[in-house]
Amino acid sequence: MYQSNQNGRSMIEMLGVLAVIGILTTGGFNLVMKTRMHQAINETTDTITSLASKVRQIIRDYQLDNPSAAANTSMKAYVITANAYPDSLTDTDWTDRNDVTYDVIYVGTTPVFWVTATGLSEEMCLHLSNGNYGTNASSGFIGLTYTSTGDTCTNTKSAPVPLSVAVTCCSPTTNPTGAMKFGFR
Repeated sequence: MYQSNQNGRSMIEMLGVLAVIGILTTGGFNLVMKTRMHQAINETTDTITSLASKVRQIIRDYQLDNPSAAANTSMKAYVITANAYPDSLTDTDWTDRNDVTYDVIYVGTTPVFWVTATGLSEEMCLHLSNGNYGTNASSGFIGLTYTSTGDTCTNTKSAPVPLSVAVTCCSPTTNPTGAMKFGFR
């Protein structure tokens, strides 16, 4: 009579189990990272649109209170005083948890103001280039531009921006600060 004296798995079986666990862990980590990036993009988009909406409510007051305001002047102090900024920002720091820094720049002509976002990753910049910010009639959105080198990137464009232009303008080579400006009226 043959008796087997096995008490557990062989080394080969254990290596197989470890390989499967490693593959599942890697896949799970990639899924978490993709989800986190999409969450960051959504938060940034929400902050930009919310900030623009709140500034649109006070822009006439700003123009009346500052009749000689120079073009390309930051409205940040006025927006803070008017408490017209989203909850994701504080009155002392306009950098969100994704390390994106915001500002509102008064222009005075079309567009009346820019919402700027600096510190965007290349992937975030590409996603924001293809976002929907409403129409001129509904949200006052006029267009976006990049703080990049070259006329292709600095001319105001309507969204979504063609992918070839977005890839060029979001590249760390042409846009080292990861900055975009969103124009509103």
